[in-house]
Amino acid sequence: MTGTDNEHQTVAGILDMNRLKKASYDGSSSVISLHTISSSQNNYDNDAGSNTPPVAGPSFPAEFHDLSPSETKSKNNVTVYQDDSLENNIPNGGSKAWLVVFGAFCANITTVGFINTTGTIQEYLMTHQLKDYSDSSVGWVFSLFNFLMYFGSIQTGPFIDAYGVLPVLIPGSVMWCASLFIMSVCDEYYQFILGFSVLGGIATSFIMNPSFTVVNHWFTSKKSIALSIVAAGGSLGGCFLPIVLSTLFNTIGYGWTIRVLAFFMLALSVIACLLMRSRTTKHKVIWRELTIDISSLKEPAFAFCCLGLLLSEWAYFLPALFIVNYAKMAGFTDQGSNLMLVYMNITSSFARIFAGVMAKWFGTYNVMIVSTIMAGLSSLCIWIPAGTSYGTILAFAVVFGFFSGSCMSIAPLTVSHVASVSNYGKRYGTAYAIVSLGVLTSLPIGGALTGDQFFGCKVATGVAFLASAAAFAATRFIKAGRNPIF
Repeated sequence: MTGTDNEHQTVAGILDMNRLKKASYDGSSSVISLHTISSSQNNYDNDAGSNTPPVAGPSFPAEFHDLSPSETKSKNNVTVYQDDSLENNIPNGGSKAWLVVFGAFCANITTVGFINTTGTIQEYLMTHQLKDYSDSSVGWVFSLFNFLMYFGSIQTGPFIDAYGVLPVLIPGSVMWCASLFIMSVCDEYYQFILGFSVLGGIATSFIMNPSFTVVNHWFTSKKSIALSIVAAGGSLGGCFLPIVLSTLFNTIGYGWTIRVLAFFMLALSVIACLLMRSRTTKHKVIWRELTIDISSLKEPAFAFCCLGLLLSEWAYFLPALFIVNYAKMAGFTDQGSNLMLVYMNITSSFARIFAGVMAKWFGTYNVMIVSTIMAGLSSLCIWIPAGTSYGTILAFAVVFGFFSGSCMSIAPLTVSHVASVSNYGKRYGTAYAIVSLGVLTSLPIGGALTGDQFFGCKVATGVAFLASAAAFAATRFIKAGRNPIF
């Protein structure tokens, strides 16, 4: 019998095994693909050195037994691929999956919802505790917070992939509530930096990443809708928190206002911890992987995706945090100024769900490109000539809120198109670690561009969004070519 006949018999024996879901054979390279292998490996260990499998089933060398998902090894021209069963058994719906989405929705209110409220808090601090500091200096308090929140995704991504969501979410929730209680008693600049920016930024990175990553463990074709619902939590928080905080600042004072906010975040965090569950198989964390995955940036599609996210997030924070200050400069009352932020977040909340539905039908990148272009044009064509006109500023808040909300809603989904389920957590962390470098400079630069009716801030917002659209278009072309839906 020839060697080729032996190889065909080997493959035939493998195909007969109930423990295998699928196997494919290439006669020239002797490739065997294993999609489902029984967790019991002792049968294989008995004949680890054998080239011919026993009658009862196939035998593989010992070094193949402990392969991690998507990991490959090769020996004697035989390559074995073991895929994660998570990829093949995603529920894509059901009561448990949608409860996970609701938990992630609540978690996102505590992080992104808070970010969409910081314009109100920043404006208060600039006229009270930090009134002796420049706009740029106060901007560092919030930009450092945002930087650590995004940069922390480097660490949380691999931990979620290894241990699941709760070992990351619970400590983050505790630290975040503690940070807000500390913030309630801060008076000095350095206290805000340490108690809020550093502690709060690290804490929220443990919450924001899981709230998006966990959705990928439960959905496939409905992923865009599920992620949009999660993202809508951020806008919902920005719809009512600015008015609530502005009112409480004038009634019960700064300290108790922040404490009330902390208790509210605590309640939402409890709901999130009770409902959010991941479906990863637990394995040890490889410590050397807790860094930016530089090798993934060699893929042009992923690199352009990261660039698009960097520019869009950098531009988004300028109007989101300075619209209240701009309205005050235009002569609006405290209530009227905060309403501009509320209107922006109201339209953003609708857009975040709408964008998810549109992404499902027309493609994530198609929607992302259109949204970033329109967000950029709204700044250049509406905000620049707005001056002190109430109606024009309101129009900008509504239009920009809608299209920027669309961008933020499907931003995590753009990463999923250049990643697999098994490495999404790490790639998401890598992408947003890069985004954090831009977020770190966004508010200080924006604070330095507030002169001449925020003209520099307006131009920077528009140009950055348009450049972001070009980067996403490049990713789309690389991955899909002329395919109309992507």
